[in-house]
Amino acid sequence: MPTLQMFIGELPEAYESLIALKDKYKNSRNPQFMMELFGHLGHVARQLELHDKAIAHWYATVPWSYKYGNEQQIATVHFNLAQAQQHAEQLSLAEKSCRAVIKNKPRSYYWLLTKNS
Repeated sequence: MPTLQMFIGELPEAYESLIALKDKYKNSRNPQFMMELFGHLGHVARQLELHDKAIAHWYATVPWSYKYGNEQQIATVHFNLAQAQQHAEQLSLAEKSCRAVIKNKPRSYYWLLTKNS
């Protein structure tokens, strides 16, 4: 439901639905589900201009992406964290987020650059 709400532009409702899911599944150990959940929270919070919350959600996404183990997802999560930091005018942190993926996952960073160019 939250993804559909995001799609039709019901962002506040989508954010509330995602928060409810976060609370309901707070003990989940499924890395893909948790990565997707926090990632969606990060996207919606940024679109709602809740910059501090967007950054917090993306920070929460990072460890789940590593647990999931997909290099492209790890790169994407770091990129989205950097974008959220950039929107909040935290440029030095955004640079560090980009450097983290370059240092740890250079092949993923190349994939990310080609995907977003």
